[in-house]
Amino acid sequence: MTDAVRREPADATGDGLRPEVVTGRAALSRVMPRLDELATAVGAPVTARSAWLVARLDSDPTAVPWAVLLHGSDGELRAAAVLLDVDDGIDPITVLASGGDGHRAALLSRDDAAADLLVRELAERVVELSAGVRVTLGPLPLDEVTHRLVAALPKAAQIESALSVPVVRRTEETAAVAYLSHGLRRQLRKARNRMATDGVTAEISFRTDPEGIRALAPSLAIARRGRDREQRLASVFDTEAGTQLWNERLRTLAEAGEAEVAALYLNGSLAAYVIGLLDPPAYRVQEGRFVTEWARYSPGRLLESTVLQRFLDDARYTTLDWMTGVAPGSLLSANDAEPHVSITLEPRRSQPGRPGTPLVRSVAGS
Repeated sequence: MTDAVRREPADATGDGLRPEVVTGRAALSRVMPRLDELATAVGAPVTARSAWLVARLDSDPTAVPWAVLLHGSDGELRAAAVLLDVDDGIDPITVLASGGDGHRAALLSRDDAAADLLVRELAERVVELSAGVRVTLGPLPLDEVTHRLVAALPKAAQIESALSVPVVRRTEETAAVAYLSHGLRRQLRKARNRMATDGVTAEISFRTDPEGIRALAPSLAIARRGRDREQRLASVFDTEAGTQLWNERLRTLAEAGEAEVAALYLNGSLAAYVIGLLDPPAYRVQEGRFVTEWARYSPGRLLESTVLQRFLDDARYTTLDWMTGVAPGSLLSANDAEPHVSITLEPRRSQPGRPGTPLVRSVAGS
């Protein structure tokens, strides 16, 4: 779909940067180790690294990946953006391969010169693409690289605030209870008192081994599917593609050593789970659900408070990241939030562009 708009990479710039575009799964696979090294070096989240990207590719074999890469004069990868062309035959779209489903995406760059050239190269290509397909980039953190990309795009680009991602920043307090509201502390006390009165036994396990996580996956899927249905929410398990993505993501993250599954068992039955991602200095909560039949004992809150304490007890972590924008009332705790934006270019063949959000553009251009 997008090969028609590819052009030969430009010559090296005065900074010694050489742009390159690679297309297809084989080409991307060859550069994946270098993409991982770059993502790690610049502190990008796990949603921009290979385990996350590979799961997304494996769950949609029809998507065509491509990447804009910038190499230094010494051959070092200095910047990168990885994208997917997705064509369902009805509404073709190009998106960033990182992130997805409300999770933050990322543009990777080691320095200002690399960031400047990356956004110029990326902007040129997505503008060409938007002649025929929708281009959606984000959610992207509202950082300096995103500001530069917004400034490089035409005014027809729609720049919209995405939901801020809530986080818990470590303070001098080391007890989880210090981060909880009075209401939540009372809810946890009541839950423990009810368990004691009813003679309910609790056991919490943390698994990081791929075999153990793979064995847990079916019961986690049942819990999530059931909870989504009870809340009348659209579920990842509503479609075959969504189901495959959920399973592939858990598998690849576990095999990369980046996943941890916390599970609470009441009287030997799964009552709640949390999938965490080990991404120092951030502990990221990918998702969590509880089983409704155990709701009397607030199992989700009990397990989340244990995960919060586990985060506080580990000196490698400074931030507990809830990963997506969610309603504040549904969170266990948050004392900060990270702003994000989404960028959309509508196909020019079907809809004239509309001006972007002036606030974001003024920040980007300042």
